Amino acid sequence: EQRDAAVPLWEMADLSNLYLKLSPINIDALTRDGGSSEEFLRLIINQFGVNRMIWGTNYPVTHDRSYNALWTLGAESLAFLSESDRQMALGGTALSLWPRLG
Repeated sequence: EQRDAAVPLWEMADLSNLYLKLSPINIDALTRDGGSSEEFLRLIINQFGVNRMIWGTNYPVTHDRSYNALWTLGAESLAFLSESDRQMALGGTALSLWPRLG
C-alpha cells in the first residue's frame, strides 16, 4: 500500500520548512501498471498542503519526453485540484520561495 510505504514522509509533515518536489519520476512510479496518481497526491496534499508542493519537469534529466510533454504530465496529474491550488503547485510555490523567478 502506497500510504503505508510513505509513513516516514508523513512523519515529516509538521516540518513547516520542508517542501516537496513532484516530478515525472514520482508520477511514473505511481501510474506504473495502469494505476492512478490521484489518490496518493491527495494524501500528500492533505498532509503537507499545496503551498508546499512544487512541480518540476526534471528536464533535461528526464529526457524520454519533450519539455512540453513533461509539463503537461504535471498539469494533468494535478487536474483534480481547484485552478488556484493547481497553479500554486505548478509555479506559485516556487515563486513564493524564489520571487526573483517572477
